[in-house]
Amino acid sequence: MRTSDLIHYLDDYLQIARYADRSNNGLQVQGNGDIARVAFAVDACLASFGAAIAERAQLLIVHHGLFWSDHLQITGAHYERVKALICAECGLYAAHIPLDAHAEAGNNIELARIIGVGGPAMVAIVDFLEAQGWLRREAHDGDRRANHLVLTAKGRAHLERAKALLLALDERWTSRLTAAERAALTELLDKVGPPPSR
Repeated sequence: MRTSDLIHYLDDYLQIARYADRSNNGLQVQGNGDIARVAFAVDACLASFGAAIAERAQLLIVHHGLFWSDHLQITGAHYERVKALICAECGLYAAHIPLDAHAEAGNNIELARIIGVGGPAMVAIVDFLEAQGWLRREAHDGDRRANHLVLTAKGRAHLERAKALLLALDERWTSRLTAAERAALTELLDKVGPPPSR
């Protein structure tokens, strides 16, 4: 497949132009003109690039790209990442808010599916969180039917307390395990859950 055809499809499918986002969504690093294999990762880090290149991918699609609205010098670690992609002729495509918000392939809709929440139940949860002062709704610039959910300072503080409690609980429950046993437990727990949907 031609790279340009796939990029055009992704831009259209993810509605890249619809969202104002600090991330420079879309093709961030040009690769080979033809694509036979695509890889996916969350972050545009050297480890992700190495794995994609090892699998001979011609395009890596990530959620958190290399380039945001701030200008970056191509030096140090940033240089190493860009160099790895260019030397391997592996392109980089990033989709941040467009992937979060997408109604079919989005991170938010997938999370809602996994935990079995949708429609009216999701509205009730958001209403509760807003009533607690933990988040607020903000109008979406490009779609009057949609809202951005923004964590408030109170919500951020509550989240940090919850994280600390979870870490303390995790430490308490696993304190008698060795480092190797903890690693084995984590690996096994990663396998727990419903089988992937077909």
